[in-house]
Amino acid sequence: PILRTDDGRIEIVGKSRTMKKAKGKMIQTVRDETNEKGKEVKRIVVIHTNAPQQAETFRQEIEAAFGDQIEIKIAEAGNALGVQVGEGALGFAWLLEEI
Repeated sequence: PILRTDDGRIEIVGKSRTMKKAKGKMIQTVRDETNEKGKEVKRIVVIHTNAPQQAETFRQEIEAAFGDQIEIKIAEAGNALGVQVGEGALGFAWLLEEI
């Protein structure tokens, strides 16, 4: 499943059978939100659970989608999240700013 948190609530955004489709859906979710709110992405952090190579690949895909003008970092998820999603999970957090 593709999950999202907003104000502490977890909601299911969608489901994908492949990682490629899931990553595309996550990127599209950010695009939709930026268009909806009239803001742009300022910073993204790719989060992974023991998957540094996949996180770097995802970082590159995000950079291709949003350009190299935004800051993109990689961080390993903590134990509390890792225990819930399992090894090899990917996600990202983003910060928007006014245009």
